[in-house]
Amino acid sequence: MLILPGNPEFDQTLGRNLPPNWGAVAAQNSGCFHFVARAGSGILEPVGEQELEEYLHGGEYDQRLTEIDDDDLEEFEE
Repeated sequence: MLILPGNPEFDQTLGRNLPPNWGAVAAQNSGCFHFVARAGSGILEPVGEQELEEYLHGGEYDQRLTEIDDDDLEEFEE
């Protein structure tokens, strides 16, 4: 079954699929948090502002982009 925006179950479904510790991260960072997809897993993880900067400028974001590109190439090769 496909649940589209506008369906009452759409927001409920999104709310259930957030990482379990997102509320604690938001509370520690005055409600300001972001989601990042860690390299190697692609699972979303909530982080604060400083961790986001480290993720973006420390090479982990570039590593994740490389993984995504590799996945896209594998789909075309099959």
